[in-house]
Amino acid sequence: MSAAERIVPGPAGCGAARLRHPPRWSALAAWIGAAGLASLAVHTVLITLLTVARTHSAIPQADEWFSVELYDRFLQALQGGRAAAALQLLFEPHNEHRLVFPRLVFFADYRVFGGSGLLDKAVILATQALQAALLVWLAVRAGAGPAARVALGAVAVALLFSLQQGENFVWAFQVQFVGVFACASLCCALFAFGLRSGVAGRGGARRVAGAFALVVVATFTMANGLLAGPVLVALALLARAGRLAVVAAAAVALAAVAAFFAGYHPDAGGEPTADLLAHLPRVVAFAAGYLGTFSRFGLASRIALGACGLAATAAVAGALAMRGDALRSGRGAAQLALLGIALFAAGSALVTAVGRSGSGLEFVGSSRYATGAACFWGATIVNLWTLGRGGLPRRAGRLAAGLAAAVLLEATAAGQGDREIEMERRAAQYGAMEDAMLLGFYDLPALRSFVEPVDQAREMEPVLRRLHLSIFGTRDAGLLGRPPSAAAAPGAPPLACAGSFASAIAEPALGADGVAVAGTSGLRSRSGRPGRVYVADGEGRIVGFAHTGVGDARWTGYARARPGAVLAAWALSDAGRLCRLGEIPVSAGPPPGD
Repeated sequence: MSAAERIVPGPAGCGAARLRHPPRWSALAAWIGAAGLASLAVHTVLITLLTVARTHSAIPQADEWFSVELYDRFLQALQGGRAAAALQLLFEPHNEHRLVFPRLVFFADYRVFGGSGLLDKAVILATQALQAALLVWLAVRAGAGPAARVALGAVAVALLFSLQQGENFVWAFQVQFVGVFACASLCCALFAFGLRSGVAGRGGARRVAGAFALVVVATFTMANGLLAGPVLVALALLARAGRLAVVAAAAVALAAVAAFFAGYHPDAGGEPTADLLAHLPRVVAFAAGYLGTFSRFGLASRIALGACGLAATAAVAGALAMRGDALRSGRGAAQLALLGIALFAAGSALVTAVGRSGSGLEFVGSSRYATGAACFWGATIVNLWTLGRGGLPRRAGRLAAGLAAAVLLEATAAGQGDREIEMERRAAQYGAMEDAMLLGFYDLPALRSFVEPVDQAREMEPVLRRLHLSIFGTRDAGLLGRPPSAAAAPGAPPLACAGSFASAIAEPALGADGVAVAGTSGLRSRSGRPGRVYVADGEGRIVGFAHTGVGDARWTGYARARPGAVLAAWALSDAGRLCRLGEIPVSAGPPPGD
């Protein structure tokens, strides 16, 4: 008899039993559901990749200005033969973090890719892909069936590539945010399977040593990486791995803490411990809201979703602790690793709440937190699905996993469009800042709302020019004063197209020769990126730049000219052909101070 068959008692009075194949409809339904989830995951990834490419800007944002300043000091130290001082700069605190390993990525982007941020964003996307692959591998090792592997993998991919975490995709500086969770996840997996192989064995010792090395990497990737060591201690205790494993993990955790705090000066503006204890409910609510970031129905729903996740994590931890045999199988080791991933994310939510909850619970909706929430829920859903061993616990676990996946995926699918629009809006704002900075305009009232810190940007702009970084390493930076034909592809003939040059108004706030320009263009970028417009003076030299909106015929930008001067606008097609949009004299604007 094959394994696919089962024996069913025959009717009364019949001496022979009947052989019946199990129903195939349930398997077919499982594969149909898995295929649907896989298509959702593919769609999510494609939308996210296209949006990231379409909204990319090389202009530094927020904390990146401080990174530029540090890189300049790093180069000066190296050029002065002070290698030790240059190395020490990598460990210099940034807020409460020591961004040693992210800075290696930042500096490599400055050195190889001209500070474009392309390397940073490639690392971010690759890190998310590796995190998703790790969750799929753990689902396989945890015993998920073929259809379940596809479904669980699709859930993990959709969460980790959702635009709910748009800030971490659009901001190159967030290498450290996605990196610390990936380090901790791989750390937990290596440690769990290293313990199963035996610390004394060669394979087990290598895996455990790799896990300990990743504790150090996580610690010097972001401050919450300090939690990686304590999480390993908790896993060793839950798995009853023995005194050696517990002591070794505790020693590594303490060594990482000591290394991190050597020469560290804590922020004196932090909330006193007594106040934190007095506001413990606020801290816990913030942590739960962090884990429930995916919910789109307001603060209360985020806190409720996160609280459910914490309860599920506690249940999984209790189940593994009661079994006490997590290290006897690859399945148990995988479930232990998944629990470690969830514990690290929950701990990160708690330490973030300690530092940020005093600013108000409304900040819990920051899209950057969605990466930690995605790791937490991806690991928790896989664990809930695979943990049960038959009967009601198994059904309850799978029901909980299914409900959680449905809630999270609904939020992911519904939020993609809104986040995409938001990212495109900010990309248009940064496009305006690129145009302004190329011309030497910085302190624009229209840009103050999203350029922080303005003073730091103005101070670091000469550094970008000197080192040919960011927009000052692009072709446009060398086009000022040259004819528009220099922007076209060699030998490309002009192109006839619809469009207009609607206005050129002197803006005294920009400076004595500052001009705001606007118009329309009939050209459409096939890549989805904003189109480029060049503004030339009466002598045929480029004196201004402008961007079209994404999917919009309108363009706006800046130029340098005096009132009365005649300017001409040229749009550039994807094929590198120029299209003349018209010309217009510069009209006088409002007097300064109006």
